[in-house]
Amino acid sequence: MQISLKKYAHKYEYLKLELEETQQKVTDYTKLWNTEIGKFYLDQKITAWENTDTGEIRFNNPKNKSKKIKPEKLKKLYRTLSSITHPDKGGSEEEFYLVKTDYESGDFIGLLKHADSKNINVDLDEQDIFLFEETCNDIESEIEENKKSTVWKYFNGDLLQKKAILKGIEKEFKFTFEQKDYDKILNLVG
Repeated sequence: MQISLKKYAHKYEYLKLELEETQQKVTDYTKLWNTEIGKFYLDQKITAWENTDTGEIRFNNPKNKSKKIKPEKLKKLYRTLSSITHPDKGGSEEEFYLVKTDYESGDFIGLLKHADSKNINVDLDEQDIFLFEETCNDIESEIEENKKSTVWKYFNGDLLQKKAILKGIEKEFKFTFEQKDYDKILNLVG
């Protein structure tokens, strides 16, 4: 079982880096999008919703994600860690925030890393492979959600996809880009 856990630990580290890179690109794309494309329709007093995790802009009310039921092992580990990292217990606000974020997102591997840094021994068994898989799957899903955003598709798409997105904007906001603006926008590189 140790080999499987090591493989998941490496996969987790890779996925966390991939997620960080993807989120940074979406943030950069969104800034460029708002500056160069959004200026044509953002003054139309349309309410936009920004996903603070991905930076994605949506023009309809975002759906609230339902919360998953947390496994007892995850809850127990969180309670142990929060009793050590909470600012009222001598921990730092930053460290407690990281532990809380990992717990709320169901990041079992992240909590294990915090436990390891505090020399807390956690007994792992075969059933914990499920928690490792779930953590990695959640990160993969978050990466895919970032890549579904309009800005990601625009800046990573081909010319045909960019034109389709711009036509969708024109239809949604009932205006037409001038040809000079249209040509400039199509040549944007994120």
